Amino acid sequence: MGSAASFERYLNTPMDVPVNELRTELYIHLE
Repeated sequence: MGSAASFERYLNTPMDVPVNELRTELYIHLE
């Protein structure tokens, strides 16, 4: 879990999902 799971989700996310939201999620997990 944590950043690893978030990164996997980031890679497997459909194109219809806003990239901005994903970046924010990654930021939170990586912080």
